Amino acid sequence: YEIQKLAKQLKSYSQDATIRKVSLFIRDNFQYPLDQSKNPSTDGEFARYKTLLSNRYQAFKYYVWAFPVEVLMSKLGYCAETANLMTSILKACGIDAYTGIGEVRKTSTDELLGYHAWTVMPYQGQEYLDETTIHRAVNPLIPSQDIYDRKSSFAKTGDVYYVEHARYNDSDYIGVTNLGK
Repeated sequence: YEIQKLAKQLKSYSQDATIRKVSLFIRDNFQYPLDQSKNPSTDGEFARYKTLLSNRYQAFKYYVWAFPVEVLMSKLGYCAETANLMTSILKACGIDAYTGIGEVRKTSTDELLGYHAWTVMPYQGQEYLDETTIHRAVNPLIPSQDIYDRKSSFAKTGDVYYVEHARYNDSDYIGVTNLGK
């Protein structure tokens, strides 16, 4: 219900305007979980529940993704959680969106930097992804052809590119063999 209600509030006059509005909503209203030292964390201790006066920390040995509505309420989420939230909101707006999962690699050396998740959707007539963990005043919407191509100027400038392994939403799963890569 909360996702549907939010989707109605964020839905705009066009698909592209809706995507932009949802993207900025995610960028401006959520933060990455921090450990007690205020460093980004996806293991150990999570600031899962923010109270009026402080953050309450809860240790997790085996972390399970929060549901999109939990992320919405807590205003906290790491990459898969905020990507799942954005995908859920876009799907509720009638937009064909997916959560993409895969690798982040250093362009110059091809070194694996880590595993990551993002939202994939049609935008401005082509496929884009939204980097849902960027929470500062930059554009989180990136053409997927730029971020998936190690030889693109985008990948060379930022010295990073993504390798998508799969994408999914509430009704579909597409593995790497079906992605045409």
